[in-house]
Amino acid sequence: MVRYNLGSVLFGSFIIAVVCMIRAVFEYIDAKMKNANAQAGIVPVQYLMNCIRCALDCCHRFVKYINENAYC
Repeated sequence: MVRYNLGSVLFGSFIIAVVCMIRAVFEYIDAKMKNANAQAGIVPVQYLMNCIRCALDCCHRFVKYINENAYC
């Protein structure tokens, strides 16, 4: 019984870790892009970065919600 549940816990934790790693990498890239865009004044790139940030945040919240409810 424990071995089946432990696999589910590990898989859920792995998915959360992957999503968090993707978000961390994106935030690093976004911080570097903000410095470059502030000098150049490129608006479409900032709009695109905000859209990607929103999508990653939605994905993170969805995975977190599924994991919390799956373990109940």
